[in-house]
Amino acid sequence: MRIVWSPLALTRVEEIARAIASDRPGAADRWVAQLFNRVKQLQEKFDTDQIIGTHMKMGAQSGDFSHHTWSALARMLPNAGMSKKEVAALDSAIEDRLSKVPQPKGEKRPEFPGVKSDVLEQHLASQPDPYRKAFITAVEQSEGKIGNVPDVVAVRKAITDPDLLYAPAGSSGLSMTRLTGGVERGTHPDFPRHLMGENPISLGAPLRQEVVFPDIVKNFDRTQDPPFWARKMYIPPSGIPHAQVATPRWVDDVSRYQENVGQMGELAAFNKYVLDRFGWK
Repeated sequence: MRIVWSPLALTRVEEIARAIASDRPGAADRWVAQLFNRVKQLQEKFDTDQIIGTHMKMGAQSGDFSHHTWSALARMLPNAGMSKKEVAALDSAIEDRLSKVPQPKGEKRPEFPGVKSDVLEQHLASQPDPYRKAFITAVEQSEGKIGNVPDVVAVRKAITDPDLLYAPAGSSGLSMTRLTGGVERGTHPDFPRHLMGENPISLGAPLRQEVVFPDIVKNFDRTQDPPFWARKMYIPPSGIPHAQVATPRWVDDVSRYQENVGQMGELAAFNKYVLDRFGWK
């Protein structure tokens, strides 16, 4: 039996990001349905139900589009030791940034309640992603210009799983599950529907995408100019595989890489791996 390893974010991440950003109803449901169909296609293509979904680590700023970053900032700001002058300056910087966010035709721009407001978090929760991203950007760009502004980089670090903190973006294998092909509604504010899985497994650590998805990476390397292909791992274009078949060679390569990490360190092991697997120097 062959096992197919497939990134959960397959071909439609870019579309869903835009859809969620504009809060178009039903976009998340359509996207999950497409992922559901992709699982079914892989099951039929390889005649197996062993389709493994693995989470991939996103970049540090990707959390800005979830509730983690803006929610943490909203709770920190009312307690920040800022003077009235500093509060007024930050409110002004945020309002200026928010004024540049495109507004749906016919809708009135919401009034920003202020960084010391008791309803700041609820206000942000009711706004679309571009509004919240603009809020985060304004706070981040005010650091060093306005005194006592919370450190956005520190917030992003604080909300990151410690096991993923120093792993490169695109790493995966820490948390995986066999995808059943089922879909279930959830209560999470950012992820309303979930692909169902069972029997969670792990490689024990997040491994770089070149190690977990060598066939996908190799095809990207042939058709794209590095490093731009690395940004498109979530949205493979036509002609690029959407899954990694776990062949005996794949098992041997991953196992050998993990042994080398323990013997020579992660960077040296990775450099040896890409030289042996791809001929990269």
